[in-house]
Amino acid sequence: MNRLILSLILVLSLLLGTAGFCEETQQQTEGEMLARIAEDLRADFIPPHLSRQPYDESFCECFLEDLKAQRGIEFIRPILQTDNYNDPGLQAYLGKCPSLQLNKTMPDRVKSLPEGERENTGEVWYTNCDFRLYRVDFDNDPKNGEEYLFYGGGMYNLKRKITTDLSGYRLVDFNKCKIVGGKQVSDTVDYVTRRPTGSYTGVLKYKGRYYIYDAEFWPRSGTYSLRLHKWYKEIKSKISLFCQFVQKPSAEEGGKK
Repeated sequence: MNRLILSLILVLSLLLGTAGFCEETQQQTEGEMLARIAEDLRADFIPPHLSRQPYDESFCECFLEDLKAQRGIEFIRPILQTDNYNDPGLQAYLGKCPSLQLNKTMPDRVKSLPEGERENTGEVWYTNCDFRLYRVDFDNDPKNGEEYLFYGGGMYNLKRKITTDLSGYRLVDFNKCKIVGGKQVSDTVDYVTRRPTGSYTGVLKYKGRYYIYDAEFWPRSGTYSLRLHKWYKEIKSKISLFCQFVQKPSAEEGGKK
């Protein structure tokens, strides 16, 4: 199975290398990729310190089986997708709130510093490609309309000249120029090598609700883990881990009874 997954990553990497990181993937291909990954996964209990939401074992197991069968899951296409942060189409939205600087990430203690001092801390990170903007009813409240989810990949630290294996989503209110919430996920692109990392993330709809999925690739073992995140208004970030799936134990690890 690992060899199959690695082969699929290689093929997709070659396609992305010629078509650009942000070439839209057909829904069938996206579903097939996750279905293959899911074959080696099992639902895993989420400790309370990792998620404020109650763990719903039956839901998570049902989702995994439906993912394997490619049944009842809709993969959502972004309304905009580009490798250029200054793309006119993207800036038609982001330009309404330039002060948000959605391609920048930094700790709150750095945000409180004057603009000119922030870079010197070495704690300012930039996303550089695979920008996407989704518009969905992420909080599952039709009364307040749909929300915007912004994603950026290729995270890089200009001051320290290093990458990280993490990127993230921001839930944005363009009317109030406010970041409502966010969630950290695995980065899809290594900015230094300009190649896909093998990890995948996106937005899907299942049983009437929208979720962010995060399929994280572990290169040393050639395996994946998978996480589902959803709206949770009780926490500051508003988006919380809801299901997680890890590799089934191998025969060598005692997987056989």
